[in-house]
Amino acid sequence: MERTSRKIPVTERQFLWVQDDDKGEVTLHVGPTMVSPTAADRVVIDDGMGGFREDTTGKPQSMVELGDNQYAVLFNPLLESDSGPNGRFKNGRNESRPLRNGTRSMIPGPCSFYLRPGQRADVRDAHELASNQYLVVKVYGEVDKNAPYHEVTSRSAAITRATAENLDEQPTTTVGAVEPAALKRGQLIVIRGLDTQFYIPPTGVDIVPDTSIDDSGAAISAAIARQVLAQSGEETALAEEYAADDESTAFRGQARSKVPNQFIDQSARMRGRKGAAPTTPAPQAAPAPAAPAPEAKIGAAAVQDLLASSAVRRALEADARQARLIRRAVVLGEKEYCVIVDADGKREIKVGPARVFPGPYDTFMTLGSRNRVYDAYELLPQRALWLRVIAPIKRADLAAKLPRGFELAKEEYFPGDELLLTGVSTFFVPFNEIECLSPETGQAVVGNDHSRVFIEAIGIDQKSGIYVRDLATGEVRLVRGKQSYLVDPRKEVQVTRTVPADDWNLWIASNEPHKETERAITTPWALSIMVPNNTAVLVTSANSRRVVEGPCVTLLGYEESLTSLSLSTGTPKSDEDPLRTCFLRTVGNRISDKIAVETADFVKISVRVSYSVEFLPDHKDKWFNHENYIQFIVDRLRSIVRGKCRTMSLSTLWPELPAVFRDTLLGERKDGARPGRLFTENGTLLSEVEVLGAEIEDREVAALMQKVQTESVTLAIGDRKAQEALASAKLRAEVERQTQELLAEARVRGAKLEELSRKLAHEAALAKAREEEAVNKERQSLADAREADAQKARLTRENEEKAAMLDGFRKDAEARAEAQRITHEVELAYVARLRELEIKLIEVQSSATVAERQAVQKQLVEAMVGLGDKLLLTEVAGNMNLVSLFKGKDVGTILSEVLGGTKVMPTLRSIIDAAASPAKGELEAGDAARVVPGAPIV
Repeated sequence: MERTSRKIPVTERQFLWVQDDDKGEVTLHVGPTMVSPTAADRVVIDDGMGGFREDTTGKPQSMVELGDNQYAVLFNPLLESDSGPNGRFKNGRNESRPLRNGTRSMIPGPCSFYLRPGQRADVRDAHELASNQYLVVKVYGEVDKNAPYHEVTSRSAAITRATAENLDEQPTTTVGAVEPAALKRGQLIVIRGLDTQFYIPPTGVDIVPDTSIDDSGAAISAAIARQVLAQSGEETALAEEYAADDESTAFRGQARSKVPNQFIDQSARMRGRKGAAPTTPAPQAAPAPAAPAPEAKIGAAAVQDLLASSAVRRALEADARQARLIRRAVVLGEKEYCVIVDADGKREIKVGPARVFPGPYDTFMTLGSRNRVYDAYELLPQRALWLRVIAPIKRADLAAKLPRGFELAKEEYFPGDELLLTGVSTFFVPFNEIECLSPETGQAVVGNDHSRVFIEAIGIDQKSGIYVRDLATGEVRLVRGKQSYLVDPRKEVQVTRTVPADDWNLWIASNEPHKETERAITTPWALSIMVPNNTAVLVTSANSRRVVEGPCVTLLGYEESLTSLSLSTGTPKSDEDPLRTCFLRTVGNRISDKIAVETADFVKISVRVSYSVEFLPDHKDKWFNHENYIQFIVDRLRSIVRGKCRTMSLSTLWPELPAVFRDTLLGERKDGARPGRLFTENGTLLSEVEVLGAEIEDREVAALMQKVQTESVTLAIGDRKAQEALASAKLRAEVERQTQELLAEARVRGAKLEELSRKLAHEAALAKAREEEAVNKERQSLADAREADAQKARLTRENEEKAAMLDGFRKDAEARAEAQRITHEVELAYVARLRELEIKLIEVQSSATVAERQAVQKQLVEAMVGLGDKLLLTEVAGNMNLVSLFKGKDVGTILSEVLGGTKVMPTLRSIIDAAASPAKGELEAGDAARVVPGAPIV
């Protein structure tokens, strides 16, 4: 379209920038109007870099419209704004006005305005904050004090430290409780969701995006920023090219101000966060692209379902725009805490339950955390924490922060002092003056991997132990079971011991074959030696020795070892192939040997013997003096036996060979026992010698000796037989004699027994007759006594019956007499009372007659009236008894209530008074009527 033939209609809520190429002026046209550009005019739009470029489409731009939840960042505002968000406008041509170039202002909605040439606007959503969210804003220029949220901003600026607010209570730190602070250029401020749930920054203040790459909240360094930009340079170039190609399209349907947040890198907002970078990253290594957050992995079906609704789409776009602007506070549970590091590197620990908002220059420690949150240390009585003081603290302050029941030894603790927190069951949270140390490295440890921090008590059973080295002296001591031992890393450390395979198999595996090994063993446990029954071992160290007898389990010290023995084997005993062992059998030792002896007539004899040897407890310290006690004993015994045999001939020695050996080695028998032979060198006692066999080495001599021995045995057997026959004959004769004597004695005893039986039978018959007579006499006496007792009882019973009958007659007579007396007394009292009543009646009648006559003579009218009253009272009195009975009141009270206020009342009162007088107290209530003349007697 040619410029000379154009006419551009600008409707309401639209505007157009027209540039005059001859003058270089850019004019604003506000609708509704019709713009007819000349040949020198052209329609321009903002090129995004502070200049203009021609819009070949010629379409007008839409005015900037802000909703009630939006605000606009207006770049290059008016130098003097008379009214409205961007000054006054008129329909049609509007002349240019001076701008404050290089500045910007915040315009809160709801409102609308047009953009003047040289201006551009960024429309943003207002920031809606939850109670656990906050913003970080920065003062970049002069702040508009009339802005809606200026007071919140200035008061929030006074909160310069991290705050921890309880979850279920009112905030302890609020903007209403602090005085507004002066705002300075470059100052950072934290706007908490607890203080305002809706925020629009005033002019001079802008939101600081979150550029951290982890949960700490710390901004990335300049070097890392350059690496990130270099890595994403290609993306940026493509984005700029796309924006340049489509800029006209983006502004045809709406003004440039309609593109929200166009000057903020939106790609950074959608990146997932990475873990904390190393302390000194290699300068050439660029950070790897962050993996998407786990919650961002949504299925395709779920995404399509969400995007199907335009409202949901708009909500997601709004959340995406706020992703790097609104930050989340750390919400701590009951057993959680977080660590905040300020700009000076000082740390501060906040304990839950709470919402923790950092200060404007604070960062969260994230090393080993779970989204900036650390778990409290769960302490048990068998568990400990190694603590180190990093700031001076008094004893009272330290005791208030440590668990109850933990005792402190010093009045004040200084940096470097160490504590071992143990013996309590609680949850422990470190505080600012304390740090936890690793028992492995001794360095400070921060993180949720508590397995590297806790010092667990070592459970030592009754036959185990551990080696512990004192860090101050270097001495290694043995800790024995049974107990749970807690190694204090401040003073000691557990050490291991390496045992060569030969020693291990000799000390341990000899009694526990399943532990045999071919390699050296390194163990954290003390060496546990099982000493069987009737055995002993020698435990030695550099400066001591001790003998341990079984059965028991002994623990070796760190420097202790077992002394080995080399015992001779075979028969005869020889040390060519010795048996190596550490266990000495102290009771029931049997040593077999073969001894070659020579007699005085030079005959060699080979004798197989067996010795019984035991070690005496009184010589325990000498038991291990000889490494091969078997060879020592058999050599000594061989020498003794050979010396004895050289003094005896074969004919003498051979028949008495076992006796000679026993007498020579054990000593002659005394008091039925042999003394045995004691070896004082090692405390060994030879208690028994048994000759198992003997053999003459010369066969001819052996045959002759065998022949002689056979003949001797034959003769001995014959002699023994004759002796046995003689002894048998003597025994038979003696038995016959004793039998005859026994028979004679039996006949004498029979006769004596018969005589004794006859006497006993006679005495028994006499005794029986006497007993029968005594029984009869006793029976008769009992019958007589029983008959006398019955007669006496009958007489007694008859006497008692007669006495009871007489007593009854007497009491009956007395009762009748008493009844007649009482009857007579009652009759007499009745007659007397009746006489008295008759007399009183006559007196009353006489008084009534006299009064009647006197009344007729003097005052007849009053007497008649009184007579009527008395009649009335008589009738009333006749029925008063029942009324008084039912109401529970006396007659006078009832008559006073009924007749009160009548003329009868004075008469009634006089009667009552008369009845109450002492002279007439005996009269009944009805007798009161007799006082009135002419009244009837009731």
